[in-house]
Amino acid sequence: MDEFTKERRRLVAEALTLAAASTDWDPWANLALFNAACQHEDLTADDVWTFLMGRHRPPAEPKRMVHVMTGGAKAGWIVRTQNFHTARFPATHRHGGRAQRVWKSLIVGTAPAEWPKP
Repeated sequence: MDEFTKERRRLVAEALTLAAASTDWDPWANLALFNAACQHEDLTADDVWTFLMGRHRPPAEPKRMVHVMTGGAKAGWIVRTQNFHTARFPATHRHGGRAQRVWKSLIVGTAPAEWPKP
């Protein structure tokens, strides 16, 4: 196993530990981003939002999703592209349809982390 894979697994373990022990939203969002990036070659914040909603962890502060996405880029899970899609969910605006950045997964095909049991 190479060093990159070891570091990725360490980050997943850390995200799982934080998510299971926390009522805070951020660790859950980070775990959702990791899992969404494992399953989608291209993704947006809406994909992470959908993953959270499907696990009954709605975004506490949708406008913080940008920090989740940039954190995923710093962790080496995703990279930003020059592409944009129309948002499906509102965040900091009153009207839907804003431009939302498309991110490219660097970990697509990796086994998703198991979602902690409540």
